[in-house]
Amino acid sequence: MAMRTIGKSRNALLKFCSIMDLPAPINYKPFKKHTEALKEASEKTCRDKMIESAEELKIIKRDSSEWDGEGLCKCAVSVDGSWSHVGYCARNGFVSVISVDTGKVLDYVTLSNECKGCKQWERERKTNTREFLSWFVEHDKVCTLNHEGSAKTMEAQGAVMLFRRSQNFNGLQYTTFVGDGDSSAYGSVVDSHPYGPTIIIQKEDCVGHIQGRMGKHLKRLVDQNKGKKLADGKQMTGKGRLTNKLINSFQVFYGMAIRKNKGDALAMQKNVMAILYHYSSTKEEPQHHFCPEGESSWCKWQVDKVSGTRNYLPLKNPLSPVLVEMIKPVFDKLSSQQLLKGAEKCLTQNQNESLHHVIWSYLPKGEYHSPTETLLGVALAVGHFNDGMVNFNTQLFYEINLKVGINNKSIWEAIDNTRLKHAAYKHSDNVKQRRKDLKAMEAAKLDSLQYDDSYSKEQYYSKDVSVNNSKNKAQRKCKKCGNPMKGHKRGSCEQATVD
Repeated sequence: MAMRTIGKSRNALLKFCSIMDLPAPINYKPFKKHTEALKEASEKTCRDKMIESAEELKIIKRDSSEWDGEGLCKCAVSVDGSWSHVGYCARNGFVSVISVDTGKVLDYVTLSNECKGCKQWERERKTNTREFLSWFVEHDKVCTLNHEGSAKTMEAQGAVMLFRRSQNFNGLQYTTFVGDGDSSAYGSVVDSHPYGPTIIIQKEDCVGHIQGRMGKHLKRLVDQNKGKKLADGKQMTGKGRLTNKLINSFQVFYGMAIRKNKGDALAMQKNVMAILYHYSSTKEEPQHHFCPEGESSWCKWQVDKVSGTRNYLPLKNPLSPVLVEMIKPVFDKLSSQQLLKGAEKCLTQNQNESLHHVIWSYLPKGEYHSPTETLLGVALAVGHFNDGMVNFNTQLFYEINLKVGINNKSIWEAIDNTRLKHAAYKHSDNVKQRRKDLKAMEAAKLDSLQYDDSYSKEQYYSKDVSVNNSKNKAQRKCKKCGNPMKGHKRGSCEQATVD
């Protein structure tokens, strides 16, 4: 358990014992049996904790008068999947549903499209024999092959499995699906009708994924027009044009326009278009008709208009009309009512990403893990994510008949406290602003490297001197008369001396 918590297995434990001059650990087969027993206990403890999380959610719904305590409780969940390797060639995957109200895991499933035992019979071409059938009767109980198809379809299949068993597992109905916007899992869940044809499952998009589309679309537009000159004779990128820093600013302001107008898609659309026109405004042609009005507006031009002050300063490098014409289709697409209505509630999948970080710290992606180790690592990660080290490990030790020592509990408490302090620190406004500033500095540094002219030809040669101009080169001269050697005839120096 200790080695799995730090993402290692028996080989790492053996090396550790060799360096520390400790006795070698138990052999591979006993170690495998202990891992299997620990996996069973961890999964049971994790299931109990997830049921407790569901009961906690029901109490919240009852207290807020969203559920009367009778029948099945309806709730919103964020659904996301991850894979054991980068890309669609992974053999193992993981799908989870996390409550939007509590931020705890309600259920999860681990998928695999490979079984070592079945693969050995296929390799020997004995799957049609009687020996295989008699072997498979017992093996079917522990077979790890529970997914057919590529790794890309694991998220959709896992989501369908979780929605179908939610009523029997924890007495919940997941009626709001929070996804990343481009996932096919929602369509698969709706087509499966997990709660019957009368109950409609609503779709909500993660506001973080929606915000990221602004940067992706603008960077793709820059790549498509790289090296091309626009109608004004200039390229799309460069100083005073669409730089990486400006793209990062557009993405940040796009997210702010959505979050600050929660529940109002029309106001979101207006504030998104205000970003483009505010950055294209000049002193002669101000375009602040989309900017929020009043003294509390972020637009200084609108504040000056109401209060009569003169604090607004025009931008030094506003966007040219040609650039605005090129960028406007991106803003029109990302400010559509159909897109913004899916993000009206401003829900996110940040909790799913945090869970994936914990899981793959227990199961590093760069290493191979057996199916048993994978199931054990996921169960430990989900339990620690939901209840912390103290609560989960204490119950797990009780399941496997181990006594919790003084050092165990004190260190677990220290780990949990550090985790909470670190989460509060990361969530503070100052740290959030610092992350934004660092990201802007990185974008500005990338722009300085991309458009650096320090290695241009003009830095080494003056504009008046041509590199290939032979007239400005130093000419060889005759040592006797001092005249240039070009056109100098042999014997002309002696003739000039005699005359």
